[in-house]
Parts: sequence; structure tokens; C-alpha cells
Amino acid sequence: SNKRYTIFRKIMSSSGPSNEPSSREYIRQSTRRVVIKAGTSIIANPDGHVSLTRLGAIIEQISSLTARGVQVILVSSGAVGMGRKLMHRQEMMHLSFMDLRRSGRDENIAENTGRGMTRSTSGIDLSSATDAELKKTFDSACSAAGQLDLMSLYSNLFGQYDVSASQILLTQTDFHNENSLRNLQYTVERLLDLGIVPIINENDAVSATMGGIFSDNDGLASLCARHFSADFLLLLTDVRGVYDKPPTQAGAKKFSFYSNDHPGVEIGNKSSQGRGGMGAKIEAARDAVAPGASCFGCIVACGANLNIIRSVLDAEYDPKLGVAGTLFAQPGSDIEALAVAEQANEAGTSTEEMSNS
Repeated sequence: SNKRYTIFRKIMSSSGPSNEPSSREYIRQSTRRVVIKAGTSIIANPDGHVSLTRLGAIIEQISSLTARGVQVILVSSGAVGMGRKLMHRQEMMHLSFMDLRRSGRDENIAENTGRGMTRSTSGIDLSSATDAELKKTFDSACSAAGQLDLMSLYSNLFGQYDVSASQILLTQTDFHNENSLRNLQYTVERLLDLGIVPIINENDAVSATMGGIFSDNDGLASLCARHFSADFLLLLTDVRGVYDKPPTQAGAKKFSFYSNDHPGVEIGNKSSQGRGGMGAKIEAARDAVAPGASCFGCIVACGANLNIIRSVLDAEYDPKLGVAGTLFAQPGSDIEALAVAEQANEAGTSTEEMSNS
């Protein structure tokens, strides 16, 4: 857009000293609407309980953005994990003492596939279902059970900063149907115009057995960025960015910028809680910044960093925080030109330091 080009020209013509990287300055000045995705590994601890520390930090920083006039769409996981605890508690309450004695159940709730839930009074026979099918249906029920608690938590936490939030549950079909998509876009626009933060999640209660489900909400966040006219996408995960190989391996190198012609990386195992992985995040980031999209950039970064949103989007640049994560830029865009120039400068500085050592 003309406004982004004006910002780009201003940054390029600036001759004064600045500690702020030019790509970060461009992101800060050009972002008026951002999609922030917080995955399961960020919302919840390994034991399945909500991480109030990380979630509280995310909500505080989102509230700061809204106070500055930046519109925020939050794509959140976490309902399935919260629902598992509720489902397990209810199941235990419905078992008789003798049932408990016979079953000897003392299993971790995260490992529950729903095999014990097949005795249904609804007329639906799940006795012949495979473990994979049972897990899908069980997770669907967990999601439905956990949505109320999750949104209640969000409402209470956002309320501490006088920010209102709303809930939207979506499936891929909603983006493929023209009428549904148009209604969605109208709804999101109205909410954002009123300063309300839409909290979007996949409607697992109906989508788990439909096929083509989103990959831990990465694909959902990418679709939201493209169809809801976002300027920027921030994918929060459990690693510091994109590495050339799994970060647990010796010598793994993090990329500050992932170019469009990048040959690819060695993908490790996904987190124990989410169903996505780094491959899904790379695909989602590239889709979000595809040519012609309103979204000019995406950063994949670690949500365990309690200042992660601040480091990328805060009005004041803090050199102590730096700019975390890995940047994806729209091909041929101004932000790509700035990122390439920064990368060249970093390579030149490193070469000079090596020659002087």
C-alpha cells in the first residue's frame, strides 16, 4: 500500500543512528491489525494445566497493543486440555466404588483415548471404533467441555485490563463457503471496530472427524491473517524460531530470516501436547505472506518468552529484548528488502570479526 511504501522510504532515507533494526521499525509502524496464535504448548503446561504465567503475559501485552489502537485477533488452543480434566473428573464421579476396584484406574488423563466412554446411552455404538477414531471423538467432547472454562478464564484475565473479548469457533468449511466467509468477515470487522478482541479456535466438536483439520491452529491462524485483512502474523510456539535442524541437536542454528527460496530445514518431532510441528508452522507462515495477501510478514517465535509480543510490536524498541524469532516476508515486499539487507550486514560483520580475530 502507499502508506507502507511511505514508511519504507522514510526508513531507507533515515541517516541518524538507531539501535532498532529497520525490519522491526517497519513492522512496528506498518502493523495496524495483527493475528497472534498461541498453541497448546504455550497455553498449557506439560501436565495439562493452564500456564497462568505465560497466558497472563500474553494477555497483558495484547491489552497494551489494543490501548495503542492496534487491532488484535487471537487464535488460541487449550480447550481440549482443559476439557480432558473435566471429562476425567466426571467419569470418575459416574463410576461406582466396585467399578473403581475392578478397573484399578490410575492413569494419566492425557493418555485417555475415550475407550472407557463407549458405554453410551445415546444409541451410538462406539464398541467397534478404532483407538484413533475414539481419540478423535473423545477429543471433540473434551473440546466442547473445555471451551466454557477457557473462555471464562480469558474473559476474567482480559477484564483486568478493561478489554472485552469474544469467541468464534471455526472449521475449514467456513472459509470455503462464500456466504459463511462473508458473514465471518463482517463479524470480525464489527468486533474489531468496537475494540473487542476476537478469540478464534477450531470447532473440534464438529471438525475432528471431518478430515482436513487444522494443524494445531497454525493453518487456522494463516487463514485468519489472509481473510481478515491482517497486516502481520505472530505464531507463538515452544521453540525460539526456525532452526536448520531440531534445536535439541548440537550445532543447531536459528534463522533470523527465512527467505522465500530457502531450501528447507530438517524437521524434528512435534511437541508432546500439540498436533502440529515446525513443518506446519513454516507452511502456515509461507501461506500467510503469499503474494497478493494483505499480510506482509510473519514471525515464528517462542511464547515462553514473557516479553515476546513486546519485543516484536511494542512502540518503544528495547535493545535488551532484541527482536526474537524467525521472520517470513512477503516475496518482493519492502519488508523482504529490509530483511535481506540486514542479513547481508550481519554476514559482513561476522566476516569482518573473523578476519580480525
